[in-house]
Amino acid sequence: MKNNLIMNKKICVFLTCVLMTGFVAAENSFGRYAGIIGGASGEAKIIKEFSEYAAAGDIDGAMQLMTSAIRGNEALVESDFTNRVFPFFRDYSEIHNAKTIGSSIFPDRSRGTTHYVYIVTSSGEKKPFLVSFRKEQGRPVILGLDVDKCVSGRHPSCDGDTEVEADQEY
Repeated sequence: MKNNLIMNKKICVFLTCVLMTGFVAAENSFGRYAGIIGGASGEAKIIKEFSEYAAAGDIDGAMQLMTSAIRGNEALVESDFTNRVFPFFRDYSEIHNAKTIGSSIFPDRSRGTTHYVYIVTSSGEKKPFLVSFRKEQGRPVILGLDVDKCVSGRHPSCDGDTEVEADQEY
C-alpha cells in the first residue's frame, strides 16, 4: 500500500513536470510570436497614421514617417504624394482588417517587412496598396509604398485589373 502511494506520487510529480514543461514552451513560443506581432502592430499604427495624413493632404505629417533616404529628394517625394498617393487616400475611411505581412530584402540589401493591405473608402470600396518598412535608429520607417496595386499571392484577394506580378520590384 505504501509503495503504491509512493508510486502514485512519483507519477503525479512526473505528469506535473511534463505539463509544466508544455506550458512553459507554449508561453515562450507565444512570447516570440507576440514579439513579431508587436513589431507588426507598430507598423500597422504607422500605416493608419500615414493614411490619415494622406487623406488630409498633410505632406509634413506623411514625410515624418518616411525613411531618411529621401533626404535631398523631398521635392520629388512631395510631388509623388500630391499627384499619386494622396488622391488614392482622398476618401479614406479605415484600414481593412485583411492583410498579409512578408519579410523583405530591398535593393540596398537592407531588410524589413512589406504589408499588403487595403483601405476602405467612405463609400465602402476596398482599395489595395502595399507599404514597406525597415528600421532606422531602432524605429520603423516607411521605405516605400505603392497604391492601387493588388499583388496576387500577397494580398488576400485581387479583383479587377489592378493585379500585378508578385515578384515585381517596388
